[in-house]
Amino acid sequence: MEGDKNEGDPFDLFGDDDSSDDDESDTNVEEAISAAAKLREHLVQTANERHTKSSDASSEKEEAPVAVEIVLPPAMHVWGPEHDPLYLSPQVQVSSCPLGGSRQWIATSPLKPGTLLLVENPLFTWPAEQIGSSLNLSSIHHLCSLENASQLLHAMEELHPTRSHVNAILSNPETATPPDQDQISSMMNLMGQEHANVEPLLNDCSSQQLTNKDGSPVTAQDLWRMLLALRYNGFTSGCYLHFSMLNHDCVRPNCIKFMPNFQSYSEVRTTRWVQRGEMLTIHYMTPRETSHATSRQHLWDQHRFDIGVSLSDPVAHKMELVNGTFPASNRDTLDLDSPTSRIEAVLTEWEGTLEDTNLPLERLQALELAEWELCTASQQQLDNDCHILLARCRRLHLDTCEALLNASQKSNITLGNNMVWAHFVASAHALLNLQLLYLGPDHVDMARTHRDLTMGIEALLCSSHKHLHELSYILKENSSPHKAIVEWSKYESRCRAEHERISALYPRDADSHIASHEK
Repeated sequence: MEGDKNEGDPFDLFGDDDSSDDDESDTNVEEAISAAAKLREHLVQTANERHTKSSDASSEKEEAPVAVEIVLPPAMHVWGPEHDPLYLSPQVQVSSCPLGGSRQWIATSPLKPGTLLLVENPLFTWPAEQIGSSLNLSSIHHLCSLENASQLLHAMEELHPTRSHVNAILSNPETATPPDQDQISSMMNLMGQEHANVEPLLNDCSSQQLTNKDGSPVTAQDLWRMLLALRYNGFTSGCYLHFSMLNHDCVRPNCIKFMPNFQSYSEVRTTRWVQRGEMLTIHYMTPRETSHATSRQHLWDQHRFDIGVSLSDPVAHKMELVNGTFPASNRDTLDLDSPTSRIEAVLTEWEGTLEDTNLPLERLQALELAEWELCTASQQQLDNDCHILLARCRRLHLDTCEALLNASQKSNITLGNNMVWAHFVASAHALLNLQLLYLGPDHVDMARTHRDLTMGIEALLCSSHKHLHELSYILKENSSPHKAIVEWSKYESRCRAEHERISALYPRDADSHIASHEK
């Protein structure tokens, strides 16, 4: 499964069992991972995000937060039972809030990582004409052509910005707050300018006897508001009612929305411990590992909210520093000549290249070497060994290594594969330490990285002890080659155990929850 507001174009804003008792020289990569967790504990002082190391050194999992007694705000019911999700956890509710669409999901009791919160089918999916293009009226044409178009139009009236709120603001502009002016007044003007030719669509609505929920005829203003609602709330896999009320957290969201796989529905799960009363959030950016300047400009352009010039979270702040300074940003424009923009441009280009599943072996070999060099060059240019973009560099490199190794196997050309595996292990180790800082130990993406390390170490244990010994700096191991191999074997076992532990937090059991919900 893939993360969804970890989904892409055009709505990409919308995702150890062996404590060593040897002497002090037996320091291993577990201590490096532990150090990263301790760094977050030292920097982040908020009680509900404290990372406490377990007394059992075999586990990196985050401990449950201390229970806090709070009075929950009143629950809200936005849509009727005809629009109920396939599954809704009894441990969450919708309540009012001052952010976004004035609504939020909150936890009504403590939630452990991997808790299934919501399972929902899309209200509708995007037509072929819309895929790969900027949002346009083809989506509204498609919506109005569906058999249940009337029901869909009525449901969409409650998506942010709601039809009643838009009508109130446009009827009485003097009542608009600054956020209303940014998110509604100016954007409705923009929708009208960019999509002025709505007459054919209005005629279609009239001929199909489509009306608003109050029985009034659909107007141009209604169509522009629907388009704006899709802009603010759409995912690549479609438009969802209940998922739309998940707000954005640019620092450490506590949930992830998964892409639909072989089923029609999508699901939302927690990725860390969540306190009772805590807002449930996701990350709107795709990819998630994006510089603050890019995120700020993109979120303003897409959603009309400004995340500001800096980040208050010390770890997130540190992961954005370039040459020791937090880079300047502008909500309206992006400096394409900045170091982060240049790195992101290269990453975007090469990520697009890798989408071609038929790349020849020689091209993959060249990409792997170029991306390996990009990891080093980016770290030097940013002068920050924990910059958020380095995680994206490492993930791209790992994906390319995997594609190259698969292509080599199909071609029966394995010369040089041991070096690729060595690069693979080094990148996976670097990515693991970065992810621990900004995702935490229980995030589903950590399972994949632990799996990558397991796979890479296992391959080199079978084929090239020499390359593993050359990577001993990862283990901080300066002893004999034989002892280093023993330590690599222990590390592989710990990574395997962590992969299994984290994967078990995210079972593929949505169908059983849906079945129990229907009873």
